[in-house]
Amino acid sequence: MEIEPSSPVEEKELRQALRVEVYRRLLSSYFVSTLAVAGLILLPSILVHARKGWEPPLELPILVFVALFGATGAFFSALMRLYRLEGMSRALTSEDLRRLRSPYLILYSLIPPLAGVAGALVLYLAVAAGIVSGAAFQTFACVAPREACDGFAGFLSYAPATAQDYAKALVWGFIAGFAERLVPDALRRMARRDDD
Repeated sequence: MEIEPSSPVEEKELRQALRVEVYRRLLSSYFVSTLAVAGLILLPSILVHARKGWEPPLELPILVFVALFGATGAFFSALMRLYRLEGMSRALTSEDLRRLRSPYLILYSLIPPLAGVAGALVLYLAVAAGIVSGAAFQTFACVAPREACDGFAGFLSYAPATAQDYAKALVWGFIAGFAERLVPDALRRMARRDDD
């Protein structure tokens, strides 16, 4: 049921209350969604480690951390948009958003962290494949015996070569999540170049 304001002051107060409510709902759903994505990323690795008897140290593949940093970058970007209240006036005038129930709002809020994960992993793979290279990107080395590094299964035996390369992989994972258009735009440019 809609509450009709009876004066300009009441209308201003109602709009402010709606703004706070929309902000609160979006903020809480972004937190829940990002935590859910992080849990889904970590869960398989933790379960595998648990099956091995929890022998220290807990070694998770770099891809897990790249994905987490991609989700974190996307979450940070969404928080910055909320902080600047971009699109808030549109949200206030949208009856659809005000009527949106929590499960649908959470699904809507899952889009940034999932896109961040996808962007971070695609960029990581592009660098690992040598499609993207340069001093700013990580280099890779095989961390298993040489014969284990061949074939598709051997791909997981490759990792950043140094601690600095690990840091570069994580930074680029965060950037790919934060700059939502970075990876899709790069893929579009590559597809156009291949078509030409």
